[in-house]
Amino acid sequence: MKILSLCSGYGGLDLAVEEHFNARTAYWSDIDQTSCLIMGTRFPEAEPIGDLTLLGDTTFNVDIITAGYPCQPFSYGGKRQGEHDERHLWPYIVNTISVSRPRWVILENVSGHLSLGATQTIADLTSLRYQCRWGTLSASAAGAPHQRKRLFIIANTESAKWGNTQHEHLETSVRPATEFGERTSEVKWGRYEPAIRRWEQTLGRVAPDPITDGKLSAHFVEWMMGCDRGWVCDLVESRAKALKVLGNGVVKQQCALALNLI
Repeated sequence: MKILSLCSGYGGLDLAVEEHFNARTAYWSDIDQTSCLIMGTRFPEAEPIGDLTLLGDTTFNVDIITAGYPCQPFSYGGKRQGEHDERHLWPYIVNTISVSRPRWVILENVSGHLSLGATQTIADLTSLRYQCRWGTLSASAAGAPHQRKRLFIIANTESAKWGNTQHEHLETSVRPATEFGERTSEVKWGRYEPAIRRWEQTLGRVAPDPITDGKLSAHFVEWMMGCDRGWVCDLVESRAKALKVLGNGVVKQQCALALNLI
């Protein structure tokens, strides 16, 4: 199965979808230079297709379209201008869905989207004869030491079948602490200690120091987001750019759980 990834970021959503469907990312779209660097390096066989707002009626022979489209129009941390925000990209995304007709559509956004804009998103998909399921899920549900609540919308055509709900991976992904060596950090986590240790066991590696040179460490945020070590930070030298792309990303383990539960 082939994936078209829109608003790809660092590919967190695509990694989860690849594993769930035994699929591969064939195309990706992003205009952020840091995201383009990461996607081009981490998905070398996938074809970059540029700015999705310029795709028009270009069709793609793919089975799945993924999109973690910009959250600023819907986030409680912003002005919540919805469709009036210039970063509102859903009309372009649904147009590509309408002409390409993938069997599956996997969408991710902030939980605030549920009360602003998601009704239209689901209505648009339904008008294209997709069956939709949706729900909100926190990253902590997948073991992460933070909430990061997100809305997931999953849609399919009549030819695609919903799988059986399962979440055994939550147990099998937890590894004994002895597999990743001794802890060397002097950090005192206080009341966050249990959550940090749980995520360490889930990922199979210790938490990096959260502060480097008096500033929040991008390596720590990369770890918090459930990325493979160096997925972002080995490629992005700028701390600010690494933090930006990580902050706009999604926890792949959270996506994996959403795909199983929804």
